Amino acid sequence: MISQFIATVLALLPIVTGNIQVYERICTPGLYGQYQADTNALIVCAGLTPDDAELTLAHELIHAVQDAKDGINNATFAPILTEKQREQLATTPHGVWVNEQLTESYRGKPDYILDLEFEAWYFEEYLHQLIFHGAQF
Repeated sequence: MISQFIATVLALLPIVTGNIQVYERICTPGLYGQYQADTNALIVCAGLTPDDAELTLAHELIHAVQDAKDGINNATFAPILTEKQREQLATTPHGVWVNEQLTESYRGKPDYILDLEFEAWYFEEYLHQLIFHGAQF
């Protein structure tokens, strides 16, 4: 399932990266980065460690791919993962951790926001390892 998700992301990356702008900005404390769909911009916050900056870039690239696939600012957003895949991943130790983080950080947000963030949080490390360290899945 990880390799399937990564393959989907990689297939859409040329569409995304051809038009995306990446900026480093001073951000609100606690914020690492942001994808802005309206301007197709990736923000990586200044002052991060190199590893955190790479992870943030990977995380925000996943949001850019989600946007390219289905539009990110809509309540009818269709995640890259199927509902069954998400349910399977949510039972893994990493999936349980991701859900705990989302429950704390995104309390009261709409379900589609949780779906967006689950995919980005779950797969950011895999994409990070692939892009920045040449890992294979």
